[in-house]
Amino acid sequence: PDSLSPFGKGGLNAYAYCAGDPVNRSDPSGHGFLEDLESSLYIGAAVLNGIMGLLAVRAPIRAVFKGVKVKPQAVASNNLTSPVQATRRPATRAEKISAFTGVSALVATAAWAASFALTTTDPESPAIHPLRIAAILISYPTAGLRGWSIARSIMDKRVQKAVPELRSRRGLGSIIRE
Repeated sequence: PDSLSPFGKGGLNAYAYCAGDPVNRSDPSGHGFLEDLESSLYIGAAVLNGIMGLLAVRAPIRAVFKGVKVKPQAVASNNLTSPVQATRRPATRAEKISAFTGVSALVATAAWAASFALTTTDPESPAIHPLRIAAILISYPTAGLRGWSIARSIMDKRVQKAVPELRSRRGLGSIIRE
């Protein structure tokens, strides 16, 4: 029976969703298309998250948990023999967002893996579909946040390169102090 039929239980009809080809295609439940769509969407999101994850995960997570080492400022009262402690600053907003996206990508992957394990062990489990939907709903915003974070860091680098050029072009070196 087709639980998605707009007419109630549509009855047993193995050829209702065969796209005009009952020899090569058969979907007695009518849910095969949704499962294929979910799998395709998640695979696309996983590839996108994986590529961006390679670019932006390890250092931000370390920054959130340990902070970022900052070189100490030279002080006139310190001599060369006195040890100067390296300080740590807290993680920036961009580092926190990047760390969050890395962790949420792992959560999405775990949800998808759980749904896949359920599909192979208990294909009739009611938890399969919600796990796949959760994985998809987590993956796409995660990919968007990662893309935004990477684009922002690229723009920051461009701005840092442009500032010295602007100073030399306009003679603003005496007005803008470093």
